[in-house]
Amino acid sequence: MLLYEHLEPSSLSDVKQALVGRHLNIMASRLSVSKKIKVGSTSRTVPIQFDNDKFIGAKQAARYVALEKRKIFPEKRFMINPEGDYRTFAGLIHSKKWDRLISPLERYDIEIVREFYANALPNDDEPFTWTTRVSGRQVAFDRDAINRVLGEPLHLGANERDTYHKDLRLHRDTDSISAALLFEGKSVEVNSSGIPMRYHREDMIPLAQLILMLVLTNIKPKSHTSTVLIPVAHLVHCILTNIQIDVARIIAIEMKSVVESELKSGARVNCPLAFPCLIMALCQQSRVKLPSRNQVRIPSAIDDRYVAKDLILSSRLSAIIIGIGWRRLSAP
Repeated sequence: MLLYEHLEPSSLSDVKQALVGRHLNIMASRLSVSKKIKVGSTSRTVPIQFDNDKFIGAKQAARYVALEKRKIFPEKRFMINPEGDYRTFAGLIHSKKWDRLISPLERYDIEIVREFYANALPNDDEPFTWTTRVSGRQVAFDRDAINRVLGEPLHLGANERDTYHKDLRLHRDTDSISAALLFEGKSVEVNSSGIPMRYHREDMIPLAQLILMLVLTNIKPKSHTSTVLIPVAHLVHCILTNIQIDVARIIAIEMKSVVESELKSGARVNCPLAFPCLIMALCQQSRVKLPSRNQVRIPSAIDDRYVAKDLILSSRLSAIIIGIGWRRLSAP
């Protein structure tokens, strides 16, 4: 029997109102923000409900809902035998200290990834801070934070830039890029004015295709891989020729472009949510308590067998078509 069954009607009403008021106060601590909207000729404040523990504000909560429609584009793990047929690739990775770059975490949480990108969005009057909030904790994703997750493969001074970023204008040198990346007889595609525009993946030698796969999954993610824009080909060329590259800076800029996608003039449109495994590692670095259940496992690793089957075979067919020797293709 409930205690208030013995109370007078007026007392019973007071008790119920108190209980309801207490419940509303508890809910208000978690779900609250106000927004003015115009109704007819007047304006009034209408509450917009969102989880204060999860989101920085209403704008970020709305962004989370919008991001639910986006696909997640996971990184790939590369397990190339350093003494095998593709040892040149393994040697380049080792010399750049990119071991962690090619060995991301194997699982990610979808809701954590969405929360990361949603809360990274600044309010209209705020600058971009390269920080977000996940499960109530601040998480940085600037160049230095990403560099730490990657094992600090490159140490630079405060105002120092790597060779790649200092020489970005060199991506116009398509002759050098073509000579290093393409089969003999293949060239860059040009527009009607003769300006170089893009390369085709099948025109690239196997080593270049393998590096391209790394770039388009773990550095500058892109789901469409049949054509390669010149800036991306320039990055592949820099990796192949072992130019100094601040890969953490590239990734930070890419993550910023995901945060701002569809929201700014000239920003990417409806791009997938990239770097989910890196996001999990950044959260771990910031001591975010991550859920252990319902995590998604990334696809199987890229190994020597995969390269031989999917890259070398297609390259061999291309070599036969254009009439060049197979010996050059398989040379390390």
